[in-house]
Amino acid sequence: MLASEPNRSSAEPPGEITVRGAGTRLAGSPPRSADANFAHVTLTRTHPGRPPASESAVDAPLDGRKAAFWYGVFAFAAGALFLITTQPQQRTWGAWAAGAYLAAAIVIVAAPQRALDMARDIAVLIALAGAIMAPLIWPVKGGQKIPVYGEGSLWVVTRAGRLLVHTGSPYLPPSAIVHVLAYNPYEPAMAVFGLPGALGLQGALANPRLWLTATGALTLGLAFHLVRPGSALRDTAFAFGSPMLALPVAIGYTDVPLLTLLCLALALAGRHDENRSPGSARPSPMRRLSPAVQTGLVLGAACALKATAWLAAPVLLAMIAARDGARTAVKFAAATAATAVSLTVATAPAALATPDEILQNMVLYPLGMTRIKTPAASPLPGHLLADSGPAGHLAAILLVVAAGLAVAASLVLKPPVTIRAAAFRLALGLTLLFLLAPASRFGYFVYPLTVLAFALLARDEPDPDAHPPAQLDSVAALPGWP
Repeated sequence: MLASEPNRSSAEPPGEITVRGAGTRLAGSPPRSADANFAHVTLTRTHPGRPPASESAVDAPLDGRKAAFWYGVFAFAAGALFLITTQPQQRTWGAWAAGAYLAAAIVIVAAPQRALDMARDIAVLIALAGAIMAPLIWPVKGGQKIPVYGEGSLWVVTRAGRLLVHTGSPYLPPSAIVHVLAYNPYEPAMAVFGLPGALGLQGALANPRLWLTATGALTLGLAFHLVRPGSALRDTAFAFGSPMLALPVAIGYTDVPLLTLLCLALALAGRHDENRSPGSARPSPMRRLSPAVQTGLVLGAACALKATAWLAAPVLLAMIAARDGARTAVKFAAATAATAVSLTVATAPAALATPDEILQNMVLYPLGMTRIKTPAASPLPGHLLADSGPAGHLAAILLVVAAGLAVAASLVLKPPVTIRAAAFRLALGLTLLFLLAPASRFGYFVYPLTVLAFALLARDEPDPDAHPPAQLDSVAALPGWP
Protein backbone atom coordinates (compact mmCIF):
# COMPACT_ATOMS: atom_id res chain seq x y z
CA MET A 1 0.00 0.00 0.00
CA LEU A 2 1.08 3.55 -0.66
CA ALA A 3 1.31 6.16 2.03
CA SER A 4 -2.05 7.51 3.13
CA GLU A 5 -3.53 10.24 0.94
CA PRO A 6 -5.01 13.54 2.04
CA ASN A 7 -8.75 13.46 2.70
CA ARG A 8 -10.90 13.98 -0.36
CA SER A 9 -14.59 13.78 -1.13
CA SER A 10 -15.94 10.26 -1.25
CA ALA A 11 -17.90 11.18 -4.35
CA GLU A 12 -14.73 11.84 -6.27
CA PRO A 13 -13.76 8.96 -8.58
CA PRO A 14 -10.64 7.16 -7.46
CA GLY A 15 -8.96 7.34 -10.86
CA GLU A 16 -5.47 5.98 -11.37
CA ILE A 17 -2.15 6.76 -9.75
CA THR A 18 0.99 6.88 -11.83
CA VAL A 19 4.36 6.60 -10.11
CA ARG A 20 7.40 8.08 -11.84
CA GLY A 21 10.86 7.80 -10.44
CA ALA A 22 14.53 7.26 -11.19
CA GLY A 23 17.42 5.53 -9.55
CA THR A 24 15.41 2.52 -8.36
CA ARG A 25 16.96 -0.89 -7.78
CA LEU A 26 15.52 -4.10 -9.11
CA ALA A 27 15.06 -6.95 -6.66
CA GLY A 28 18.10 -9.20 -6.62
CA SER A 29 20.36 -6.69 -8.34
CA PRO A 30 23.71 -5.82 -6.74
CA PRO A 31 23.46 -3.12 -4.09
CA ARG A 32 24.60 0.37 -5.04
CA SER A 33 25.59 3.38 -3.01
CA ALA A 34 23.05 4.60 -0.50
CA ASP A 35 22.30 7.73 -2.48
CA ALA A 36 21.57 5.74 -5.60
CA ASN A 37 18.55 4.09 -3.98
CA PHE A 38 16.73 7.39 -3.59
CA ALA A 39 14.96 9.31 -6.29
CA HIS A 40 12.43 12.05 -6.71
CA VAL A 41 9.02 10.44 -7.18
CA THR A 42 5.96 12.12 -8.61
CA LEU A 43 2.47 10.73 -8.04
CA THR A 44 0.00 11.94 -10.64
CA ARG A 45 -3.68 11.19 -10.22
CA THR A 46 -5.61 10.79 -13.45
CA HIS A 47 -9.37 11.00 -13.11
CA PRO A 48 -11.60 9.15 -15.59
CA GLY A 49 -13.20 11.51 -18.08
CA ARG A 50 -11.06 14.45 -17.04
CA PRO A 51 -8.21 15.37 -19.40
CA PRO A 52 -4.92 16.60 -17.98
CA ALA A 53 -4.60 20.34 -17.57
CA SER A 54 -2.18 20.72 -20.47
CA GLU A 55 -4.62 19.00 -22.83
CA SER A 56 -7.83 20.59 -21.65
CA ALA A 57 -6.36 24.03 -22.23
CA VAL A 58 -5.54 23.37 -25.87
CA ASP A 59 -8.85 24.60 -27.30
CA ALA A 60 -9.65 27.06 -24.52
CA PRO A 61 -9.44 30.32 -26.53
CA LEU A 62 -11.88 28.99 -29.17
CA ASP A 63 -14.08 26.80 -27.00
CA GLY A 64 -17.85 26.92 -27.23
CA ARG A 65 -19.26 30.24 -28.36
CA LYS A 66 -16.02 32.20 -28.04
CA ALA A 67 -15.36 31.81 -31.76
CA ALA A 68 -18.73 33.46 -32.45
CA PHE A 69 -17.68 36.43 -30.32
CA TRP A 70 -14.46 36.83 -32.28
CA TYR A 71 -16.28 36.61 -35.60
CA GLY A 72 -18.53 39.38 -34.34
CA VAL A 73 -15.46 41.49 -33.57
CA PHE A 74 -14.07 40.71 -37.02
CA ALA A 75 -17.37 41.74 -38.66
CA PHE A 76 -17.31 45.05 -36.81
CA ALA A 77 -13.69 45.73 -37.86
CA ALA A 78 -14.37 44.86 -41.52
CA GLY A 79 -17.51 46.99 -41.54
CA ALA A 80 -15.62 49.92 -40.02
CA LEU A 81 -12.93 49.63 -42.69
CA PHE A 82 -15.60 49.64 -45.40
CA LEU A 83 -17.05 52.89 -44.02
CA ILE A 84 -13.84 54.86 -43.39
CA THR A 85 -11.44 53.82 -46.18
CA THR A 86 -11.26 55.56 -49.52
CA GLN A 87 -9.39 52.75 -51.30
CA PRO A 88 -11.62 50.62 -53.59
CA GLN A 89 -9.75 47.40 -52.81
CA GLN A 90 -10.16 47.82 -49.08
CA ARG A 91 -13.82 48.80 -49.42
CA THR A 92 -14.53 45.68 -51.44
CA TRP A 93 -12.70 43.54 -48.89
CA GLY A 94 -14.58 45.18 -46.02
CA ALA A 95 -17.97 44.54 -47.65
CA TRP A 96 -17.28 40.87 -48.40
CA ALA A 97 -15.50 40.16 -45.13
CA ALA A 98 -18.10 41.83 -42.89
CA GLY A 99 -20.86 39.72 -44.40
CA ALA A 100 -18.82 36.53 -44.15
CA TYR A 101 -17.83 37.13 -40.52
CA LEU A 102 -21.42 37.90 -39.57
CA ALA A 103 -22.62 34.71 -41.27
CA ALA A 104 -19.89 32.70 -39.51
CA ALA A 105 -20.97 34.06 -36.12
CA ILE A 106 -24.61 33.22 -36.82
CA VAL A 107 -23.72 29.64 -37.82
CA ILE A 108 -21.97 29.06 -34.50
CA VAL A 109 -24.64 30.74 -32.35
CA ALA A 110 -27.46 28.84 -34.05
CA ALA A 111 -25.75 25.44 -33.82
CA PRO A 112 -26.85 22.98 -31.12
CA GLN A 113 -24.24 21.98 -28.58
CA ARG A 114 -23.74 18.53 -30.09
CA ALA A 115 -22.92 20.05 -33.50
CA LEU A 116 -20.74 22.89 -32.24
CA ASP A 117 -17.45 21.49 -33.56
CA MET A 118 -18.90 21.07 -37.03
CA ALA A 119 -20.39 24.55 -36.90
CA ARG A 120 -17.02 26.07 -36.04
CA ASP A 121 -15.42 24.30 -38.98
CA ILE A 122 -18.17 25.54 -41.31
CA ALA A 123 -17.70 29.06 -39.91
CA VAL A 124 -13.98 28.92 -40.72
CA LEU A 125 -14.75 27.94 -44.31
CA ILE A 126 -17.27 30.79 -44.60
CA ALA A 127 -14.69 33.26 -43.28
CA LEU A 128 -12.00 32.05 -45.69
CA ALA A 129 -14.39 32.19 -48.63
CA GLY A 130 -15.73 35.64 -47.83
CA ALA A 131 -12.54 37.33 -46.59
CA ILE A 132 -10.07 35.91 -49.15
CA MET A 133 -11.61 34.14 -52.12
CA ALA A 134 -14.56 36.42 -52.90
CA PRO A 135 -12.57 39.72 -52.98
CA LEU A 136 -10.05 38.06 -55.31
CA ILE A 137 -12.68 36.80 -57.75
CA TRP A 138 -15.41 39.44 -57.94
CA PRO A 139 -14.77 42.88 -59.46
CA VAL A 140 -14.82 45.94 -57.26
CA LYS A 141 -16.77 49.15 -57.78
CA GLY A 142 -15.80 51.02 -60.89
CA GLY A 143 -14.82 47.89 -62.81
CA GLN A 144 -11.42 47.54 -61.15
CA LYS A 145 -10.14 44.29 -59.75
CA ILE A 146 -7.83 43.49 -56.90
CA PRO A 147 -4.59 42.69 -58.77
CA VAL A 148 -3.30 39.16 -58.99
CA TYR A 149 0.10 40.75 -59.32
CA GLY A 150 1.53 43.58 -61.32
CA GLU A 151 0.99 46.68 -59.20
CA GLY A 152 1.66 47.88 -55.70
CA SER A 153 3.67 45.71 -53.32
CA LEU A 154 3.37 42.60 -55.48
CA TRP A 155 4.61 44.54 -58.50
CA VAL A 156 7.68 45.62 -56.51
CA VAL A 157 8.38 42.02 -55.46
CA THR A 158 7.94 40.75 -59.01
CA ARG A 159 10.38 43.35 -60.34
CA ALA A 160 12.84 42.61 -57.54
CA GLY A 161 12.92 38.96 -58.57
CA ARG A 162 13.64 39.88 -62.18
CA LEU A 163 16.34 42.36 -61.19
CA LEU A 164 17.98 39.75 -58.98
CA VAL A 165 18.14 37.26 -61.85
CA HIS A 166 19.49 39.74 -64.38
CA THR A 167 21.67 42.09 -62.29
CA GLY A 168 22.36 40.30 -59.01
CA SER A 169 20.59 43.05 -57.02
CA PRO A 170 16.87 43.48 -56.28
CA TYR A 171 17.24 47.29 -56.23
CA LEU A 172 17.29 49.95 -58.89
CA PRO A 173 20.11 52.50 -58.76
CA PRO A 174 19.12 55.95 -57.44
CA SER A 175 19.38 57.44 -60.95
CA ALA A 176 16.69 55.04 -62.22
CA ILE A 177 14.15 55.87 -59.49
CA VAL A 178 11.60 58.19 -61.12
CA HIS A 179 8.35 57.22 -59.35
CA VAL A 180 7.31 55.82 -55.98
CA LEU A 181 6.98 52.19 -57.12
CA ALA A 182 10.59 52.24 -58.31
CA TYR A 183 11.64 52.01 -54.68
CA ASN A 184 12.02 48.62 -53.03
CA PRO A 185 11.78 49.14 -49.25
CA TYR A 186 12.13 45.43 -48.47
CA GLU A 187 15.15 43.47 -47.40
CA PRO A 188 16.87 41.50 -50.23
CA ALA A 189 15.35 38.08 -49.42
CA MET A 190 11.86 39.33 -50.26
CA ALA A 191 12.92 39.08 -53.92
CA VAL A 192 12.78 35.29 -53.58
CA PHE A 193 8.98 35.47 -53.89
CA GLY A 194 9.41 37.15 -57.27
CA LEU A 195 11.74 34.49 -58.62
CA PRO A 196 9.04 32.09 -59.95
CA GLY A 197 7.85 34.71 -62.44
CA ALA A 198 11.41 35.76 -63.24
CA LEU A 199 12.33 32.17 -64.04
CA GLY A 200 9.54 31.83 -66.58
CA LEU A 201 6.58 30.38 -64.70
CA GLN A 202 3.19 31.63 -65.83
CA GLY A 203 -0.25 32.24 -64.37
CA ALA A 204 -0.87 31.44 -60.72
CA LEU A 205 2.61 29.94 -60.32
CA ALA A 206 4.14 33.30 -61.21
CA ASN A 207 2.03 35.09 -58.63
CA PRO A 208 4.04 36.26 -55.59
CA ARG A 209 0.81 36.19 -53.58
CA LEU A 210 0.69 32.40 -53.95
CA TRP A 211 4.17 31.91 -52.52
CA LEU A 212 3.76 34.55 -49.81
CA THR A 213 0.54 32.89 -48.63
CA ALA A 214 1.88 29.34 -48.86
CA THR A 215 4.97 30.28 -46.84
CA GLY A 216 2.78 31.97 -44.25
CA ALA A 217 0.46 28.96 -43.95
CA LEU A 218 3.34 26.51 -43.49
CA THR A 219 5.18 28.58 -40.90
CA LEU A 220 2.05 29.46 -38.92
CA GLY A 221 0.95 25.84 -38.97
CA LEU A 222 4.31 24.81 -37.53
CA ALA A 223 4.04 27.53 -34.88
CA PHE A 224 0.63 26.30 -33.77
CA HIS A 225 1.87 22.70 -33.86
CA LEU A 226 4.50 23.65 -31.28
CA VAL A 227 2.14 25.43 -28.88
CA ARG A 228 -1.24 23.76 -29.58
CA PRO A 229 -0.55 20.45 -31.34
CA GLY A 230 -4.08 19.18 -30.87
CA SER A 231 -5.67 21.90 -33.00
CA ALA A 232 -2.91 23.29 -35.23
CA LEU A 233 -4.83 22.88 -38.50
CA ARG A 234 -8.00 24.46 -37.15
CA ASP A 235 -6.08 27.32 -35.54
CA THR A 236 -4.17 28.05 -38.74
CA ALA A 237 -7.37 28.15 -40.79
CA PHE A 238 -9.05 30.38 -38.20
CA ALA A 239 -6.06 32.75 -38.20
CA PHE A 240 -6.00 33.04 -41.99
CA GLY A 241 -9.71 33.80 -41.97
CA SER A 242 -9.17 36.65 -39.51
CA PRO A 243 -8.67 40.26 -40.70
CA MET A 244 -5.00 40.24 -39.60
CA LEU A 245 -4.06 37.75 -42.34
CA ALA A 246 -7.05 37.71 -44.70
CA LEU A 247 -6.73 41.40 -45.56
CA PRO A 248 -3.01 41.23 -46.52
CA VAL A 249 -3.66 38.10 -48.60
CA ALA A 250 -6.66 39.59 -50.43
CA ILE A 251 -5.15 43.02 -51.03
CA GLY A 252 -1.73 41.68 -51.98
CA TYR A 253 0.46 42.99 -49.19
CA THR A 254 3.76 41.29 -48.43
CA ASP A 255 3.36 41.07 -44.66
CA VAL A 256 2.01 37.52 -44.30
CA PRO A 257 5.28 35.51 -44.18
CA LEU A 258 6.88 38.04 -41.83
CA LEU A 259 3.90 37.91 -39.46
CA THR A 260 3.91 34.12 -39.36
CA LEU A 261 7.69 33.87 -38.99
CA LEU A 262 7.46 36.13 -35.93
CA CYS A 263 4.83 33.79 -34.48
CA LEU A 264 7.05 30.78 -35.18
CA ALA A 265 10.02 32.51 -33.55
CA LEU A 266 7.91 33.18 -30.44
CA ALA A 267 6.78 29.55 -30.34
CA LEU A 268 10.35 28.26 -30.61
CA ALA A 269 11.68 30.77 -28.09
CA GLY A 270 9.07 29.59 -25.62
CA ARG A 271 10.76 26.19 -25.48
CA HIS A 272 13.54 25.63 -22.97
CA ASP A 273 16.99 24.91 -24.31
CA GLU A 274 19.14 21.78 -24.08
CA ASN A 275 18.59 21.41 -20.34
CA ARG A 276 15.14 19.98 -20.93
CA SER A 277 14.87 16.22 -20.85
CA PRO A 278 14.16 14.61 -24.22
CA GLY A 279 10.82 13.28 -23.05
CA SER A 280 9.53 16.64 -21.87
CA ALA A 281 10.05 18.61 -25.06
CA ARG A 282 7.67 18.50 -27.98
CA PRO A 283 9.23 17.05 -31.13
CA SER A 284 10.90 19.48 -33.51
CA PRO A 285 11.73 19.20 -37.20
CA MET A 286 15.30 20.23 -36.39
CA ARG A 287 16.04 17.83 -33.56
CA ARG A 288 19.79 18.30 -33.59
CA LEU A 289 19.56 22.06 -33.10
CA SER A 290 18.78 23.63 -29.78
CA PRO A 291 15.58 25.72 -29.50
CA ALA A 292 17.70 28.88 -29.21
CA VAL A 293 19.43 28.16 -32.52
CA GLN A 294 16.14 27.22 -34.17
CA THR A 295 14.66 30.52 -33.00
CA GLY A 296 17.66 32.39 -34.40
CA LEU A 297 17.34 30.69 -37.78
CA VAL A 298 13.66 31.61 -38.05
CA LEU A 299 14.09 35.17 -36.84
CA GLY A 300 17.12 35.65 -39.10
CA ALA A 301 15.00 34.61 -42.08
CA ALA A 302 12.33 37.14 -41.04
CA CYS A 303 14.96 39.87 -40.70
CA ALA A 304 16.16 39.13 -44.22
CA LEU A 305 12.63 39.85 -45.49
CA LYS A 306 11.75 43.10 -43.70
CA ALA A 307 13.62 45.35 -41.30
CA THR A 308 10.57 45.36 -38.99
CA ALA A 309 11.54 41.88 -37.79
CA TRP A 310 14.72 43.20 -36.15
CA LEU A 311 12.58 44.63 -33.34
CA ALA A 312 11.90 41.08 -32.18
CA ALA A 313 15.62 40.30 -31.76
CA PRO A 314 16.25 42.18 -28.48
CA VAL A 315 12.95 40.93 -27.02
CA LEU A 316 13.73 37.27 -27.68
CA LEU A 317 17.37 37.77 -26.68
CA ALA A 318 16.29 39.13 -23.28
CA MET A 319 13.80 36.28 -22.86
CA ILE A 320 16.31 33.53 -23.64
CA ALA A 321 19.07 35.13 -21.55
CA ALA A 322 16.83 35.51 -18.49
CA ARG A 323 15.50 31.97 -18.70
CA ASP A 324 18.34 29.88 -20.16
CA GLY A 325 21.46 31.94 -19.46
CA ALA A 326 23.92 34.13 -21.33
CA ARG A 327 25.58 31.27 -23.20
CA THR A 328 22.29 30.19 -24.76
CA ALA A 329 21.46 33.81 -25.60
CA VAL A 330 24.77 34.11 -27.47
CA LYS A 331 23.84 31.06 -29.56
CA PHE A 332 20.52 32.69 -30.44
CA ALA A 333 22.16 35.99 -31.36
CA ALA A 334 24.80 34.28 -33.50
CA ALA A 335 22.23 32.16 -35.33
CA THR A 336 20.03 35.21 -36.00
CA ALA A 337 22.87 37.34 -37.34
CA ALA A 338 24.42 34.54 -39.41
CA THR A 339 21.11 33.64 -41.03
CA ALA A 340 20.17 37.24 -41.82
CA VAL A 341 23.60 38.05 -43.26
CA SER A 342 23.80 34.83 -45.29
CA LEU A 343 20.36 35.31 -46.85
CA THR A 344 21.09 38.95 -47.56
CA VAL A 345 24.36 38.16 -49.33
CA ALA A 346 22.76 35.29 -51.25
CA THR A 347 19.84 37.41 -52.50
CA ALA A 348 21.72 40.64 -53.21
CA PRO A 349 25.34 39.83 -54.08
CA ALA A 350 25.74 42.78 -56.45
CA ALA A 351 24.05 45.26 -54.09
CA LEU A 352 26.91 44.91 -51.62
CA ALA A 353 29.13 46.70 -54.12
CA THR A 354 26.61 49.56 -54.48
CA PRO A 355 25.69 50.64 -50.95
CA ASP A 356 23.94 53.74 -52.26
CA GLU A 357 21.17 51.48 -53.61
CA ILE A 358 20.66 49.92 -50.18
CA LEU A 359 20.75 53.31 -48.48
CA GLN A 360 18.16 54.85 -50.80
CA ASN A 361 15.73 51.92 -50.82
CA MET A 362 15.97 50.42 -47.35
CA VAL A 363 16.85 53.40 -45.13
CA LEU A 364 16.09 56.84 -46.55
CA TYR A 365 12.85 55.94 -48.33
CA PRO A 366 11.09 54.37 -45.30
CA LEU A 367 12.20 57.34 -43.17
CA GLY A 368 10.67 59.79 -45.63
CA MET A 369 14.06 61.36 -46.46
CA THR A 370 14.05 60.84 -50.25
CA ARG A 371 12.95 63.21 -52.98
CA ILE A 372 9.95 61.01 -53.80
CA LYS A 373 8.02 60.44 -50.59
CA THR A 374 6.50 57.17 -49.42
CA PRO A 375 2.69 56.97 -49.68
CA ALA A 376 2.60 55.68 -46.08
CA ALA A 377 1.10 58.86 -44.65
CA SER A 378 -1.68 58.00 -42.20
CA PRO A 379 -2.39 60.87 -39.77
CA LEU A 380 -0.49 59.30 -36.88
CA PRO A 381 1.51 61.38 -34.37
CA GLY A 382 4.91 60.76 -35.96
CA HIS A 383 3.74 61.66 -39.46
CA LEU A 384 1.90 64.78 -38.29
CA LEU A 385 5.02 65.91 -36.46
CA ALA A 386 7.29 65.17 -39.42
CA ASP A 387 4.93 67.01 -41.75
CA SER A 388 5.37 70.22 -39.77
CA GLY A 389 8.85 70.85 -41.17
CA PRO A 390 12.50 69.74 -40.90
CA ALA A 391 12.58 70.29 -37.14
CA GLY A 392 9.44 68.23 -36.69
CA HIS A 393 10.86 65.46 -38.89
CA LEU A 394 14.00 65.32 -36.76
CA ALA A 395 11.88 65.32 -33.60
CA ALA A 396 9.87 62.35 -34.89
CA ILE A 397 13.07 60.39 -35.53
CA LEU A 398 14.38 61.25 -32.07
CA LEU A 399 11.10 60.11 -30.53
CA VAL A 400 11.44 56.75 -32.30
CA VAL A 401 14.96 56.40 -30.92
CA ALA A 402 13.78 57.36 -27.41
CA ALA A 403 10.94 54.84 -27.55
CA GLY A 404 13.39 52.14 -28.63
CA LEU A 405 15.71 52.94 -25.74
CA ALA A 406 12.80 52.83 -23.30
CA VAL A 407 11.74 49.39 -24.50
CA ALA A 408 15.38 48.22 -24.33
CA ALA A 409 15.62 49.46 -20.74
CA SER A 410 12.48 47.53 -19.83
CA LEU A 411 14.03 44.38 -21.28
CA VAL A 412 17.06 44.81 -19.05
CA LEU A 413 15.15 45.69 -15.89
CA LYS A 414 12.36 43.16 -16.29
CA PRO A 415 13.00 40.68 -19.12
CA PRO A 416 10.09 38.51 -20.31
CA VAL A 417 10.32 34.79 -19.63
CA THR A 418 7.15 33.47 -21.33
CA ILE A 419 5.69 33.60 -24.82
CA ARG A 420 2.89 35.82 -23.63
CA ALA A 421 5.21 38.30 -21.90
CA ALA A 422 7.55 38.45 -24.90
CA ALA A 423 4.63 38.96 -27.27
CA PHE A 424 3.28 41.85 -25.21
CA ARG A 425 6.70 43.51 -25.08
CA LEU A 426 7.19 43.08 -28.83
CA ALA A 427 3.69 44.41 -29.52
CA LEU A 428 4.45 47.44 -27.37
CA GLY A 429 7.65 48.18 -29.29
CA LEU A 430 5.94 47.77 -32.67
CA THR A 431 3.04 50.01 -31.61
CA LEU A 432 5.37 52.79 -30.48
CA LEU A 433 7.35 52.52 -33.73
CA PHE A 434 4.27 52.82 -35.91
CA LEU A 435 2.82 55.65 -33.85
CA LEU A 436 5.99 57.74 -33.89
CA ALA A 437 7.56 56.90 -37.27
CA PRO A 438 7.70 59.81 -39.75
CA ALA A 439 6.06 57.63 -42.41
CA SER A 440 3.49 55.12 -41.23
CA ARG A 441 -0.01 53.84 -41.96
CA PHE A 442 -2.83 52.33 -39.95
CA GLY A 443 -2.37 48.97 -41.68
CA TYR A 444 0.98 48.46 -39.95
CA PHE A 445 -0.82 47.80 -36.67
CA VAL A 446 -1.62 44.35 -38.02
CA TYR A 447 1.82 43.40 -36.67
CA PRO A 448 1.19 43.98 -32.95
CA LEU A 449 -2.36 42.64 -33.30
CA THR A 450 -1.16 39.40 -34.88
CA VAL A 451 1.55 38.91 -32.27
CA LEU A 452 -0.95 39.45 -29.45
CA ALA A 453 -3.51 37.15 -31.05
CA PHE A 454 -0.94 34.37 -31.36
CA ALA A 455 0.05 34.85 -27.71
CA LEU A 456 -3.60 34.52 -26.70
CA LEU A 457 -3.98 31.25 -28.57
CA ALA A 458 -0.58 29.95 -27.43
CA ARG A 459 -1.13 30.67 -23.76
CA ASP A 460 -1.41 27.55 -21.59
CA GLU A 461 -4.25 28.09 -19.15
CA PRO A 462 -4.30 25.79 -16.12
CA ASP A 463 -7.29 23.56 -15.59
CA PRO A 464 -8.92 24.75 -12.33
CA ASP A 465 -10.25 21.24 -11.72
CA ALA A 466 -6.89 19.57 -12.19
CA HIS A 467 -5.27 18.07 -9.09
CA PRO A 468 -1.60 19.01 -8.71
CA PRO A 469 0.69 16.02 -8.55
CA ALA A 470 1.76 14.91 -5.12
CA GLN A 471 5.54 14.96 -4.83
CA LEU A 472 7.64 12.99 -2.39
CA ASP A 473 11.21 13.89 -1.56
CA SER A 474 12.49 10.35 -1.85
CA VAL A 475 11.41 6.82 -2.34
CA ALA A 476 11.96 6.32 1.37
CA ALA A 477 8.53 7.85 1.84
CA LEU A 478 6.99 4.83 0.13
CA PRO A 479 6.84 1.97 2.63
CA GLY A 480 8.20 -1.26 1.25
CA TRP A 481 9.94 0.37 -1.71
CA PRO A 482 12.95 -1.84 -2.62
